[in-house]
Amino acid sequence: MRLSLVPREIRFYELFETEAALVNQTLCELGRSLNDGISAHARLRDLEHRCDDVAREVYNLTNRTFTTPIEREDILLLAQSLDTVVDLAEEVSDKIDLYKAFPIPAPARQMGECLAARDALRHLFNGDRGTPVDLVKWKDLYDLLESTIDQCESVAELIEAIAVKNP
Repeated sequence: MRLSLVPREIRFYELFETEAALVNQTLCELGRSLNDGISAHARLRDLEHRCDDVAREVYNLTNRTFTTPIEREDILLLAQSLDTVVDLAEEVSDKIDLYKAFPIPAPARQMGECLAARDALRHLFNGDRGTPVDLVKWKDLYDLLESTIDQCESVAELIEAIAVKNP
């Protein structure tokens, strides 16, 4: 294993850009899947594996680099946080397939477009809920969509904190 004494900033930032692009592709694909009412699980699983590979590369590079451009903990936390967004989105798609939750109701499509989660839950409990099994399925899926949106907010806050610490 070769240690680098000089920070290879470009490589870290390239990996973060790659991981962020995978997050974007994943969320766009999930949004399209929700809007079109078709399964995109195979594509999302592929994107999730690619994101895992990039995160692993960040971890390995962090361990091989003596001096990093930003704190090691921040590098690892950012890589993990970006990967978690993709993991959650892939889990939503997996559960939609598992539950055979088609057609996709309008509130789920709206959540895919990052609209308010509370409105979707209110619709679920007050609107046309279908069977009790459908109610449980969509409650679980709405919770996962909300977790995905929350994780995106956490990543944004983390990036802001890193930027403040490393002007």
